[in-house]
Amino acid sequence: MQKTVLITGASSGFGLSACEEFLAKGWKVLVAVRGGQTRIPLFAGLLAKYPDRIEILELDLTDRKSIEALAQLLDTRAPIDGLINNAGYGLFGATEDTTDESLRRQMEVNFFGTFTLTQKLLPALRKSRGVLLTVSSIVGRHSLPLTGAYCASKFAVEGWMESLSAELKPYQVDCYLLEPGGYPTGFGTSLDWSQPAEASAYVAATKGYQILREKISRRNQGKSISPVGQKMVSLLEKRPKGLRHLIGSDAVMTALLGKILPANLWHRIVSNIMNSLQRRNSL
Repeated sequence: MQKTVLITGASSGFGLSACEEFLAKGWKVLVAVRGGQTRIPLFAGLLAKYPDRIEILELDLTDRKSIEALAQLLDTRAPIDGLINNAGYGLFGATEDTTDESLRRQMEVNFFGTFTLTQKLLPALRKSRGVLLTVSSIVGRHSLPLTGAYCASKFAVEGWMESLSAELKPYQVDCYLLEPGGYPTGFGTSLDWSQPAEASAYVAATKGYQILREKISRRNQGKSISPVGQKMVSLLEKRPKGLRHLIGSDAVMTALLGKILPANLWHRIVSNIMNSLQRRNSL
């Protein structure tokens, strides 16, 4: 029997890779993206290859009406077998330089909107005894300087999913957090930054971090993102035990060191390294 998965934020990066992998495995894929039908050209190849198994739907996680409209549409259909919360937004920069508007957008996309969509679709997942997968990050475990708003959104996601996974166990709905390291998804170059004022204490550090992020993005360019999409398929099909699943050597190493070293020592090491790299790149 053919299964159906809904993937948010699937117009590029991990989400698009997941679409390709699920379609190749015979799943029907519902692509939920902001702009809906206007994004069809991005999926031209997949639509030509799998015309009956991919559908593009409208979803703006910052708009409650958009979330409710999608939920109402899906309520008229057979329950989905999987939901992948992949859509995300990145805001980096110093806390002092972060505006209220940008902070709220960060939390709206990564947490509030994702929470609301999931809430609306939980009855369908309970009916199908399906799978809920939310894409987090290694910084959902270990925070970095000048990344506070983004890390806060991922920490919130992880705490919520940990609770939700326990709530859904009696209903045979499996929950997973996928925690990737660095991949060439375009995330590093599409970040929004809290711009420091001329008198800000963080002008040099922010400039250094921006340069460092660009270097990291260039270094990751040759790295395939296919393993991430394949991992998503594996989690939904094999349904292994365990909530958190790392992917990427940097994520695995970071988590391992975070487990081996005392928490305060690990925090001090990471803080010193990151602050040093930010300063060095600003020179």
